[in-house]
Amino acid sequence: MKKRILGGISLILITLMMTGCTTYDNFIASVQKDKTEETIRIGIFEPLSGPDYAFGQLELRGIELAQGIYPKVLGKTVELIKEDNRSDPDYAKVAASNLVKKRVALVLGSYGSSNSMIGGVIFEKAKIPAIGITCTNPLVTSINSYYFRVCFVETFQGIAMAKYAVNDLGAKKAAIIQDSDSDFSVTVAQVFADKFVSLTADEASIVSTTKYSEGDRNFTNQLKAIKTEAPDVIFLPGNPYDAGLIISQAREAGINAVFLGINSWEDETLIEIGKAAADGATFSTLFDPSVILTKETKVFLDAYKTKYGKDAVPTKEEALGFDAYLVAIDGITRAGTALDGEMLMKTLLNTNQLPAATGDITFDPNKDAIKPVIIKTIQNGEFVYKTTTVPVWE
Repeated sequence: MKKRILGGISLILITLMMTGCTTYDNFIASVQKDKTEETIRIGIFEPLSGPDYAFGQLELRGIELAQGIYPKVLGKTVELIKEDNRSDPDYAKVAASNLVKKRVALVLGSYGSSNSMIGGVIFEKAKIPAIGITCTNPLVTSINSYYFRVCFVETFQGIAMAKYAVNDLGAKKAAIIQDSDSDFSVTVAQVFADKFVSLTADEASIVSTTKYSEGDRNFTNQLKAIKTEAPDVIFLPGNPYDAGLIISQAREAGINAVFLGINSWEDETLIEIGKAAADGATFSTLFDPSVILTKETKVFLDAYKTKYGKDAVPTKEEALGFDAYLVAIDGITRAGTALDGEMLMKTLLNTNQLPAATGDITFDPNKDAIKPVIIKTIQNGEFVYKTTTVPVWE
C-alpha cells in the first residue's frame, strides 16, 4: 500500500515535470493560494526593533487585544502577519514588499509617518489598503489613495481647540504664539485661526500672532505684544518644554489668558518646566481611559485590565491599535471579501460612525478619521479630563 502511494506521488511529479515549469509553478501557486485562503491575513507593518520599538509594540498590543476578542471575520480565522520595519526607511521597503508577497488583505501600521509613507507607495501599487494608527502627518493619506488612519490628523487639533475656546470658554479674542521653525506649528496655528474667526464671525478676533524659534529662552517681546491686546485665550502649538517656559513667563508678566495646546503637551516636561503656572493649561489629545465614548471603549478597557491587571492603564497607542483592527474587520465584513483590495478600499471609505475604543470613527474623503477629540487640562500638577469635542456628523 505504501509503495502504491509513493508511486502515485512520483507519477504526479513526473507528469508535472513533463508538462513544463509553467504548469508546475501554477500547481504550487494554487496550493499556496488555497492555503492562504484558509485564513484571512492582516499585515502588521511596525517597528518591532530599533528606536521606535516601544511604540510599535504598544500599537501591536492593541491589535492583538482586539484579535483576541474578534478572532474571525467572514467565518475565517484572522492571521496576523508581522513584518518588522526596524524603525528604518530602507527596511520599511523590505517589510512592505514582504507583506505584499505574503498576500495580506490589508495592513495595519506603521508607527512613524515617514515609514508609513515609504511603505504606502508599495501598498498602493499592490492595491492593498493600509490603516495608520498614530501616524499623524497629513501626507500619509493625502498622497496615497489606499492609506487610511484611525487617529486624527495633526491639523484637526486646531479645529478642535478653536471649537473648545469659543463654545466652551466663550472666548471672543485669541492670540497665537507659533514656532516659526516648525511647519506643523505654523500650519495648525493657521487652522486654529481660520476656525476661530469662523466661529466668532469676527475677522478681528485673532488679536495677535507672534513667533519664536525652538531654543529661545526669553519671550518678553512676544508676551508684551500679547498683553496689550488682552486675549481670552492663547493658542500655543509647540513642544512641552517651550510651552512650559512661555506659560511661566506669561504668568510672571501678569497675563491671565487660558493657554491652549496640542497632544504633545501631555508630557510631564510641561508640568516640570511650567510648575504652578502650568495649572489651567488645556490641550487636545487622542484618548483618555477614564472616558467611555462607545460600547467598544468598555470592551477594550475590560479586556485590557483582564490581560494586564486591574491597575494597568492603557496608552493611546494601544487603544488606537485596537481601533485599527476593528476598522479592518468591519471593512472586510462589509466588502464580503478579503481578496479584492480595490473593493476593500472603497468599502473602507464608506466607514461611518463605527463604534471604537477612542470614539465613533468616520472617514472623510481624504481617508482621515473624523472623531471625538478629548480635551484635558492641568490641575494641581496632574493631567485631568475636561471634556470631549464631538464632530457634527451631518
